[in-house]
Amino acid sequence: MLFDIAIIGGGPGGSAAAISAARAGLRVVLCEKGPYGRDKVCGDGLTPRAIGALDELGIDHSVAHRIDGLRMIAGKKQRELAWPTTDRFPNHGAVWPRQRFDNHLLDVAIAIGHSRLRPHSASRRASPRGLPKFAR
Repeated sequence: MLFDIAIIGGGPGGSAAAISAARAGLRVVLCEKGPYGRDKVCGDGLTPRAIGALDELGIDHSVAHRIDGLRMIAGKKQRELAWPTTDRFPNHGAVWPRQRFDNHLLDVAIAIGHSRLRPHSASRRASPRGLPKFAR
């Protein structure tokens, strides 16, 4: 099968790119060398900017735990801050376990006609026709 675009890397950025490309009518293949839906340290927190990006993509994030601010702790001192209110981003973040978040983005991409190819990695070496080589 031929694709219009190959996206290397299946994290949130790669999946978001695949969703956008598939919605634009492109045939997309997403290559990810690692196990999909893996856990990642500090990968569960979504800032207001990330929530705004999900909104732009039309991704339902209602399953994520809404966070209305931050709590900073340094020794015995604590400070709580609300997310700022701006016209550009929502004034809340969220916590969404990374494994579930990654899988949800991939499910959305697949549902709109995106194909996945995993586990594969791309090589810098090109085929005789100048196309990238993929390895399992």
